[in-house]
Amino acid sequence: MKKKVAIDINGLLKKLNNAMDLGQFTDIVTLLYRIPPALNDVLNEEYFDELITKAIDLDTGFLQVKLLSMIMERADVAKKLSIRRILLQKILFLSQKIAAGASGITKTVVTEYRPGLDELDVDRTLEAQIGSPVLDYENIYCHEKIKLKSSYVL
Repeated sequence: MKKKVAIDINGLLKKLNNAMDLGQFTDIVTLLYRIPPALNDVLNEEYFDELITKAIDLDTGFLQVKLLSMIMERADVAKKLSIRRILLQKILFLSQKIAAGASGITKTVVTEYRPGLDELDVDRTLEAQIGSPVLDYENIYCHEKIKLKSSYVL
């Protein structure tokens, strides 16, 4: 036998309003899970327009996709179609970013000059040159870009 738990609806709506004002989007997603589906009409009328604009303004990422999908599940039919279009664009952008990102991960390290390194670290070179009248290869420092191994978890 399931226990019936009393939910403070006004408290949840106040928390949702505060989280929206403060831009705490992880809290918004959690609160949307906790608010009963019977209140979808209230959410559609009072909160979703503002939530949609704030979710669109977020940096494209998994939090934005999660928030938009939560809103889409609870939105009325007219808003569902527009949210779905936006959501598909964001998912496509993220998938392209993930697919293209594997080859472009590099780390810059300051090292002594070697042939082939063309980005000089002027500050470090000048610091090493102090007190020496002649510029030597040992006193020239460059930026070397090193490819990092990457791993992805799906």
